[in-house]
Amino acid sequence: MKMHKARDVDSALTRKGFHKKEGGSHTMYIFYNEESSKVTSIFTLMSRGNKDPGIENLKRMKKQLYFDEDKDFDDFIDCLYTKEMYFNNLKVKGKI
Repeated sequence: MKMHKARDVDSALTRKGFHKKEGGSHTMYIFYNEESSKVTSIFTLMSRGNKDPGIENLKRMKKQLYFDEDKDFDDFIDCLYTKEMYFNNLKVKGKI
């Protein structure tokens, strides 16, 4: 897994259907299923104080977002993994 800047993670999440909820020292990103117009239980948190989330936090995010491979998570952040691909991945895993 490679390092990603907080602004890149934020941008990738919001482009792929996550809604931001600011609060305290963290920002919560909650996945919104546009197909059913419902909020899902898929979410992740990111500290608002750091420019870089750090490898341990990125690993936690990868798990919370249901990615099995580091490369898939990296591609998701780098926008090589589309919103549709992510949605289909969640469907296959039975998460939505």
